[in-house]
Amino acid sequence: MQIKKHTKEKGSIIRVEAEIPKEVLETKRAAAINHLKEHVELKGFRKGHVPEKTLVEHVGEMTILEESAELAIEENYTKILDELSLSPIGHPKIIITKIAIGAPLEFTAEIPVMPEVKLPDYKKISAKFKDKKEEVVVEEKEIENVIAEVKKIQHHHAHKDHDHDHDHADHEHEETELTDDFVKNLGDFKDVADFKEKIKENILKEKTFKAEQKKRLEIIDAIRKETEIDIPEVLVDSEIKRMTNEFEHELSKVGSTLEKYLSEIKKTKEEVQSDWKPKATERVQTELILLEIKKEEKIEVPKEELEKEVATIKSHYGDIDEERIKLFVDEMLSKEKVFKFLSE
Repeated sequence: MQIKKHTKEKGSIIRVEAEIPKEVLETKRAAAINHLKEHVELKGFRKGHVPEKTLVEHVGEMTILEESAELAIEENYTKILDELSLSPIGHPKIIITKIAIGAPLEFTAEIPVMPEVKLPDYKKISAKFKDKKEEVVVEEKEIENVIAEVKKIQHHHAHKDHDHDHDHADHEHEETELTDDFVKNLGDFKDVADFKEKIKENILKEKTFKAEQKKRLEIIDAIRKETEIDIPEVLVDSEIKRMTNEFEHELSKVGSTLEKYLSEIKKTKEEVQSDWKPKATERVQTELILLEIKKEEKIEVPKEELEKEVATIKSHYGDIDEERIKLFVDEMLSKEKVFKFLSE
């Protein structure tokens, strides 16, 4: 096989033009005939037992040549990857450009590869956000709202087994009194004041977490806007599939399905996925940026930390693929460390 030309195309595609000599094609003829025998059905013959001469007469020399070409390209594809030191991230698009009996085979292979990520001065960009701190305050009204919700739940539990012959209207207007005994029955609370303080702490934690997530998104968004990446379509498609699976999982939690949702909004699955494409592209860009910063800063997850997290997951989910979990945990913890690095 000879690589005649290779070029980098839009969408992080390497386009390779190659030629396979006719002698190589001829060596694939026997394998091509055997492969066709397994799939061609002819009256009077058992599948896989059609004589070669009869098969050739039935399918024609061109079909055998095309089958030989497929086998030859499949074998030589790995040689292309080795010769050009390519690491594909998806299946190649193969186009046969010249095929004829007694002549060399010419074809092009469009191979998607990991894109080059040209980062801006991310340290300078993230430094702009260093002193940006959102003031997190818990309002009294927020505490009261949680208390009202707790009372409502407790009221419901207290009367769910109530005799159906009684009038429920009375219960709707009963007010559960917030007393020390009431809160002690709910959990590890000393009194009403302690109960309110712990509600305040929880609300504060949640709001602080959300503020930190918002800051992180602002930092990565600012970096993303100044980063040059030629995103391969295969990565966007993969992200859209992931988003679809996530959405279907969320719908199943509320007893619905994607089909019901699509019926309600009067859209097809393809239309919804098309709407998601900009978001999917952003998510891919973010993943690639975080990966590149991790490389640049040589950020690693300590072995002990990785093993501890893997052990925790295994204790909850039992017999699972440890290698897959390690990859997932390493990716998750690495992202956390990159975000922490940028925030600080």
